[in-house]
Amino acid sequence: KQWYQRRVAITAGGQEQWNTLIEHTKSLSSCFRFNLPSLKVGTLDALMSLSDDLQKLDQYTEQVMIKLYNYMATSLEEGDRSRLKDYTKANNKDLLSYCGTFVWDVAKFPIKLSIKEIHDIIAKNITKVEKDFKTKSNTFNTIKTNLAQYEKKESGSLLTRNLAPLVKEEDFVISSEYLVTVCVVVPKSSYKEWEGSYWKLADFVVPGSSRLILEDGEMGLFTVTMFRKTLDAFKNNARDKKFTVR
Repeated sequence: KQWYQRRVAITAGGQEQWNTLIEHTKSLSSCFRFNLPSLKVGTLDALMSLSDDLQKLDQYTEQVMIKLYNYMATSLEEGDRSRLKDYTKANNKDLLSYCGTFVWDVAKFPIKLSIKEIHDIIAKNITKVEKDFKTKSNTFNTIKTNLAQYEKKESGSLLTRNLAPLVKEEDFVISSEYLVTVCVVVPKSSYKEWEGSYWKLADFVVPGSSRLILEDGEMGLFTVTMFRKTLDAFKNNARDKKFTVR
């Protein structure tokens, strides 16, 4: 839902004007008294020179807020998007309530300062909000990417998933100075070829050491034991046969 704000100036003590405005707009809009303190305007020339800066700051602030809103809207999980309105409140109030109860924060924006000085404080705050948003969104995106990669490894095929939770210590030769056990992913259509050739893929591969320890839809995970010095040659020759050493 998109809201439009329109400002209407009413002279001091203009209760009749206020009542007339409410009567004529009650079916179209909500009206609030937006109370502003008496600010140090300065000279007309100073106010005119600040006019462009105020307009630019207004546009910049709107752009930053839209970025924040859109990022939250796209980052929330599907089931949490109904709660977006809870994350976009101002001082724990929705837009209408906030506008209707607006009070100038004199602690943050002292009215003894000139409009130029108040402008600079607001601009500094918005710049900080944008900088913090960029830092946190980059961190969030990195975490999201890493999580997606982790989930892919945990749930993907035997070619990509993390094998640590799937294999056992007894599947490997552990305490040998010369022997090493490796895991090899073999297409199911190549099982027969694997069994008839794995021990020929390099010198010093232990015959009879191949064990099928896991299967998924299209692949099988085998272990095979060999001398360490022949591992590189085994990897290269296995790759030529479409066998993937993990």
